[in-house]
Amino acid sequence: MCCAHMMKQDGYLVRGIFVDYGQSAAYYEKKAAADVSEQLNIPLHDVRISGPESIKFGSGEIRGRNLFLAATAITFAPVDNGLVVLGIHAGTPYFDCSTVFLDELRRLIENMSDGSFSLSAPLINLEKSEIYDYLKSKRLCFESTYSCEAGKSNGCGVCLSCRDRKAL
Repeated sequence: MCCAHMMKQDGYLVRGIFVDYGQSAAYYEKKAAADVSEQLNIPLHDVRISGPESIKFGSGEIRGRNLFLAATAITFAPVDNGLVVLGIHAGTPYFDCSTVFLDELRRLIENMSDGSFSLSAPLINLEKSEIYDYLKSKRLCFESTYSCEAGKSNGCGVCLSCRDRKAL
């Protein structure tokens, strides 16, 4: 929500892509994505990718998730060129939320797309509390977003995302 709003404020034509890759929270994440896209008046494109039934994505780190999401965005983008924007932010120990990852992925996306796509992460230096403050200052409906990794309707209250959301 924050990234999409920021990009719109900067004059970009924004489109959302929701990716269902079998994550536990897919149902509620999709609903939240639809609510946010409606509030911000941006089109939302759905992509569903399936793999072996034995692989289940629940709570915790999902190896390569941000790499996968960025690659999915350039593969299934409804346009031939553009800027892929990830909502990665400061204050997390995950490699795929670091500036090193961002720089390497930006180079890879530009090379893989012959320069047709680039990558941005406008929140990379912001903590979650600063993102929350931005949403409040712009009067955006934080309640429309969803963050439980376990995919519980009101949040599990245990996963890192739920604990962060409660702290905010």
